[in-house]
Order: sequence, then structure tokens, then C-alpha cells
Amino acid sequence: MKTLFTFLLSISSMAIFAQGFTSENFSSYTGKTYTCNYLLGNIEFALNKDNTYSAKYESEGYYWSCSGTWKFNEKMIIEMEPAVCFDNNGDSDCSKTLGKATAELVKDNISLDYAECIKVTSLVNNELLVIGEKGNSFQLGVEWQKVPEGSKRKFEETEIIMMGEKAATAATGVYIRTTPSVKGTAVKYIAELSGTQNDFVPKGTSVTVIARTTEKDKLDKYENYWYLVNVGTNYRVWMYAEFVKLNK
Repeated sequence: MKTLFTFLLSISSMAIFAQGFTSENFSSYTGKTYTCNYLLGNIEFALNKDNTYSAKYESEGYYWSCSGTWKFNEKMIIEMEPAVCFDNNGDSDCSKTLGKATAELVKDNISLDYAECIKVTSLVNNELLVIGEKGNSFQLGVEWQKVPEGSKRKFEETEIIMMGEKAATAATGVYIRTTPSVKGTAVKYIAELSGTQNDFVPKGTSVTVIARTTEKDKLDKYENYWYLVNVGTNYRVWMYAEFVKLNK
């Protein structure tokens, strides 16, 4: 099952393109806090104008925080030097947190959320988000650089049109699938973590529509798009648009 948490663990491997801070634009990105909230916790990263920073990661059973100073190197990549660090065991060893790290501005032509991201990379911790899971970086979206509605993107192997995270409701019981086709594997709907698994999304369930297919698909007497949605704990799955009502 694909959830927002499993997606978070994979974003550091997504294709990104050099964008870069410059002497002209960097002030627009400092003095701000960047966040990523998901079902099991959150990441918070503050890049302050006085050349200090703080970073905090909270999840179920795992926590760390650190703060210190930052500077630009000759490539306009931010280098961070920690001064104070803590983890969930009360340890002040910075190598168990973000520790010494870098941050860079990247342009992302694949993300369905943000056109620009701040990529933060630890130089000392290769199990940054989950103990036992390899990974030393994460990306945080730049809020004023969201992918605009109507933009074309590609999700896995499917060309899509972004719809701007529209609120919707399941008009009847609806299956959710891994691909936009009745041949796509149906997955269990889970409303909340550790909750009951259902074969379909119940009528009246709130749905967030992220995007639609570029072409309509015939299903019995219907002809409509497939919606890429978030529903319950199911993240980026497909529902047939005929059975999903967009809220006004």
C-alpha cells in the first residue's frame, strides 16, 4: 500500500534539476520555515536571515533536533554547522541528527506538489529519517512555488493534468486502483492508521483530487477521466471520476 510516509522515504531519489540560490534570489528563501507534515510525524526546517538555522524531525518513536549557523559556499550551496543537537534518547551527538549538512535550491519537473524544493542533505547521518532505512536527505517544498493547476505532469507511466488538490466526495462505494484502469490492481482502503481495511471507499468519504488523466476512459455506459487522489491513508491512488463528486 502506498502511503504518504512511504512516499516521503523515496523523494530523495527523485529526479531533480539544478536551480540554485543566487545573490539576487537568496533573500526570498531566508527568514522562512519549511515543513513537511505526514501521517506519522513532520519535518521542520527554519532558515533564518541572521545566518542561523534549526531543524527538527518528529515521528512515532523517533525524534531529533539541531540548530546552528549557516553560510554559502562558492557554489551558493548552504553549508550548515550544528551547535546544539538532541535526539529522542537525550543524546547530544550531532551525528545522530541532521548534523553537519547542506541545503540547496532545486527545480523539480517531476513533483506533483512543488516546482521548487529545498533539498537538505546530512553529511554524517545515513539513517536520517528511519533507523535501519538508508537515506541522508529530504526535500521540502517551497510554498509559493506549487505546481499550478492545469500543468502537465507524468505520474509513473501516466500523463496527467494537475487539478490543484480539489476537495471531493465519493458519490458511491468506489474501488481504488494502482493504475487508471479497471485492469489496475484494486487496493484496500484504510481510513486511518491501524484502522479496518475495506474493499472500497464508502459513499460520502472525503477525497482530495490531485490530477486527472489526459484522456477519458469508457467504463460500461460511462465515459470519464480517472482521478489521481489521496483518500484516508491511501496516497496517490486512482478512482474513476464518474463516481467522485467535486465539492463546490
